[in-house]
Amino acid sequence: METDTTFVVVNFNGSRYLEGCLSAIEAQGEISVIAVDNGSTDDSKIVIKDHSPDVRLIENAENLGFAGAANQGAEAAQSRYVAFVNTDVMLSSGWLKTILSVFAGENDIACVGSRLLSKDGDKIDFDGGTINFCGFGQQVRFGSPLDPEADKALKPIEETSFACAGAMVVDREAFLRVGGFDESFFAYFEDVDLGYRFWLSGYRVLIAREAVGYHVHHGTSAEFLSDASMAFLAEKNALTFVLKNFEEKNLSRLLPASLFMNAARLVPRAKDALPPENVIYDAARSDVREMLDVLNALGESVSLPSSALSGSLATLYVASNLKSILAKRPECQKLRQRGDDEILNRFPGFFFPSFFNSSYFEVERTLLESLGLSKVLGEKRPGPLVDEQMKSLQARLYEELDRLQYARAADQKHAQGLEATLEDRAKEVARLHEALAERRKEATDAIAAARAKEDVIRDALASIAERDEELKNASAAIGERDERLERADAAMSEKDELVMQFEELAESRKEEVIALQKQIKEHQESLSSLQSEHHVLQQQLEVVRVESEHLKARLKRIESSFAYRIYISLKKVARLLRLSGRGE
Repeated sequence: METDTTFVVVNFNGSRYLEGCLSAIEAQGEISVIAVDNGSTDDSKIVIKDHSPDVRLIENAENLGFAGAANQGAEAAQSRYVAFVNTDVMLSSGWLKTILSVFAGENDIACVGSRLLSKDGDKIDFDGGTINFCGFGQQVRFGSPLDPEADKALKPIEETSFACAGAMVVDREAFLRVGGFDESFFAYFEDVDLGYRFWLSGYRVLIAREAVGYHVHHGTSAEFLSDASMAFLAEKNALTFVLKNFEEKNLSRLLPASLFMNAARLVPRAKDALPPENVIYDAARSDVREMLDVLNALGESVSLPSSALSGSLATLYVASNLKSILAKRPECQKLRQRGDDEILNRFPGFFFPSFFNSSYFEVERTLLESLGLSKVLGEKRPGPLVDEQMKSLQARLYEELDRLQYARAADQKHAQGLEATLEDRAKEVARLHEALAERRKEATDAIAAARAKEDVIRDALASIAERDEELKNASAAIGERDERLERADAAMSEKDELVMQFEELAESRKEEVIALQKQIKEHQESLSSLQSEHHVLQQQLEVVRVESEHLKARLKRIESSFAYRIYISLKKVARLLRLSGRGE
């Protein structure tokens, strides 16, 4: 089936649910899917990419909350319809087709929600919503067993004050026109706030009960939100809802009532840390001294569950951010096409208490009468309207009673199972007693046999003691040998170290020796050459000496000759002539 629908799946560390969730979405027909990941630290993004490569993935660096991430997905979508589905929800076959058939031919429908059942399909998780005067959204028949016979009395398609954002479809244009989810809500009651803005804008919100989803309640949120954090968000967002959405004429009544009930909710949330609830509520309705007695009995300090502080902390948070919250009020009121009374009279539950306790409800009744809260539903018929609300509350209480009876029946069935189990266990115990008696007899026989062997064991122990002594002596000898071996090992280590040092020294001097050998060889070659030259020179010297002897002998012969004497005489005459020539 081809549809003009984009599914938006907001995820935070929900990898264990993603494969089933995405498979159920893909089975709805030709649709687009946008997954917005709020900074998951598990393998969610890998699961999305591997399982559904066609899914468009928007990755946020941090957790923006459901509201902010859902708005991202709706803005990125280009289709006429946007379906919001939580990761911990599995849609039934034909879910989308059923919901889109409700939109068909209608122009004033902004949102269609679906029925949500528990994971196993046995209990109701969401079957429509109501809004009480404190701004709390409440899930109709939450926790009640699924009863096909009771379903016959219900309309398959019905108006609801809001749809659960865990599995619903919105008209994208209408969604964007009213401003989408309020991102300051982060999580919880953002769908309650959106539903009311749809209604005051002139749109309608419906539930299609034949479109079913299977929900793991708090499947993903419980991973990162404690009970105290969830309670804080609920209180903060409910008070913000009151400040934004109700008309001016009603705000003066509903705001103080919401603040008063905020304080009243501390008592049931405190659980066993305070005296029984009725004691505190009775003291509050009595003389002030009764409350002083309660406080004095508590002592200087009380250990409270952290969720008991959620209301006070939420009020502090809203007071600290009141300017920004009130800035949104004109935007909401500008959309108004219906009055509060016209919206609230469509649905029961405006006076439903947030806690089922008669004393808590008595506080609410006091506020209803003192502040004239019934006038919010219409000035003309306050009495009958209140009666109708009380009848709705009575019906709600009957539903709660039915749920408790169902739980009791389940407990009884469980108890019967336990009884059968106990009977089986009793038979098993009897059988074990018989087996124990047999084992005792066997043990007695074994003890007798063991005593008979006691002497043998004693002798064996004595022998073992002697062997132990021998082993001790052997151990001492081995110890001495080990010491000698250790000394020998030390000496060998020293020798090995010296050898290594010598080898290292020889290696380092090896090149020097080679260079010296080369130089010696060169010197030897040079010496040989010099010796050869010396021999030649000696030969030449001998020749010169011989020639010199010849010359000397010849000179003597010449000197003794007449001609030589005449030559000497002529040299002397010539010398005298040169001297006389200089004298002239």
